[in-house]
Amino acid sequence: MIKAFNTRLAWIVILLTVTVSVVDTVRLYPQLPQNVASHFDAGGNPNGWGSKQSFVAIMLGTLTGLAALGGVAEWMIRRGPRAMINVPHKDKWLAPEHEASTRADMAHTTVWIIAATTLFLAFMTHDALAANLRDPVHMKSMWLTLTGLLATVGWLTLRMTLRYRKPPTA
Repeated sequence: MIKAFNTRLAWIVILLTVTVSVVDTVRLYPQLPQNVASHFDAGGNPNGWGSKQSFVAIMLGTLTGLAALGGVAEWMIRRGPRAMINVPHKDKWLAPEHEASTRADMAHTTVWIIAATTLFLAFMTHDALAANLRDPVHMKSMWLTLTGLLATVGWLTLRMTLRYRKPPTA
């Protein structure tokens, strides 16, 4: 029950993030110049440019595509063939007595990784849009946002690694 709630919470985070990002983009779009900085170096300085139409289409397409991919991934993990589940010590974790909980846990973790990545992309999209409204154009919070994503994915990866480590031998 807790995992089901947490997975639903992850989906709420994903859907709210996509919705807020779309609203934010629609709100800022009229203020953007025709050509916008679409790529930034490690210092936050622009080093790639494109039309605002293509930038917005790519960013919002990526966000919504990632959410859709998350839905497909969760479905495949929960209901797909066992051969598609790649987990160490498969004979233990996909044994009949563990398979349902293993699939639920893997789906849960995958959805949270999608949620973290969606949040990251939404923050980066907002930061890029805001950067294009500054003079000079400069992205401010790229490293903080990236650190948040890496910490979250690192924690979820560590959690999975510890959960699916080699089982003790009897």
